[in-house]
Amino acid sequence: MSYALEEISDWEDGIPYDEFGQALMPDDLYDDNERPTTDKGKAVYAREATDPYGALKFVAGSTKDFICFDYARLPGNSIVLHSSINSESLGYMDDYEYFVLHEESAAEAALAMVETALEWLAKNDVIHDQAHWGQGPYYFHQEISRVCGV
Repeated sequence: MSYALEEISDWEDGIPYDEFGQALMPDDLYDDNERPTTDKGKAVYAREATDPYGALKFVAGSTKDFICFDYARLPGNSIVLHSSINSESLGYMDDYEYFVLHEESAAEAALAMVETALEWLAKNDVIHDQAHWGQGPYYFHQEISRVCGV
C-alpha cells in the first residue's frame, strides 16, 4: 500500500507548507520571532524536524541492515513521518520514506511505512534483531498511534 504526500494548508498560524515540508512564504514577510517553529526549534522546513538515523529510536532490522524511523509533530495537527535505510551489506545509507500529513492519517501511514520496511528486510533476507534494538518492528507504528490518540 503506498501513500501520496498530503498537502498541508490549515496550519495554526495560517502559513501553508508544501508536500515536502517547505513553508510557502517569502523570507522577508516575517521577522525571526514570527517564523513557525517545531518543538526542536527549526524554522522553515518540516524535514529539519526529523533525524531517523541520528535518533535510532525506532528501528526494524538487524545490526547491519536496518530501516529507522522518526517523527515530529507540527502545528495544525500535522505530523512528519520519516524513515531512512542503512544497509552495510549493500553499501549505502539514504532516506527511505517521508510524509507530511494530518495526525488523523498518521497511524495508518506509519503502519504502511513499517510494512514497507519489513518487505524490504524480507526481500534482502534480513531478520529483525529484537534483542539488539530492544523493540519489536512495529514499535514506530505503536508510538504514532499513541501520540495521535488512535
